[in-house]
Amino acid sequence: MMHRIKHLLLTLAGLLLLAACATLNRSECGSADWRIIGLEDGSAGRPQSYIGKHRKSCARYNITPDLSAYQAGHSEGLNEYCTETSGYQQGRRGRAYNDVCPGQLETNFLRGYNMGMRIHEAEDEVKRLSNQVRQIEQNIASVEQAIADQQQTLIDAGDSKQLRRELLEALENDKDLLDQLQDELASLQAQLAHANRSLQYALDSQ
Repeated sequence: MMHRIKHLLLTLAGLLLLAACATLNRSECGSADWRIIGLEDGSAGRPQSYIGKHRKSCARYNITPDLSAYQAGHSEGLNEYCTETSGYQQGRRGRAYNDVCPGQLETNFLRGYNMGMRIHEAEDEVKRLSNQVRQIEQNIASVEQAIADQQQTLIDAGDSKQLRRELLEALENDKDLLDQLQDELASLQAQLAHANRSLQYALDSQ
């Protein structure tokens, strides 16, 4: 019984995987306007070879894509995708470029794409360093609290030499750690300031 359930689950998982990989279902394959599908793929920046995925999806229903219509639509779609404005938007979103734009269209697209990507990368760097700065500041606050607690405990320790020795050692270690964290914070803050300047420069260069 368990074996049958396991087999059923594996079969279901396989079917779900196939469905997830399919670009078109039976109905879409049957009523497909291959020029429009090519247009959509081209305007999304997908390579012309993407028709191979559609061909694989529709082959299960014995339907073959119209290559000529797809290619014509794909070329139209690239005219929409391969603009400087579109390139900028793709770069700002950090999306990959699939080398789909021909000739002069690629020159225009890459002009915007590279500008957008510079801003995207600068924003990512600012975000990364800001997160690190916040984490170090939280660590510093925790260590400072630990030092304050140890100092109070030291006051309350009375004449116990052993306890005082242990507290003083722990206090010294935490002070060393605090110094390290403060040095790291200063370094990160300098890096963050530089990253913010780089981001502003990229934004001003639009």
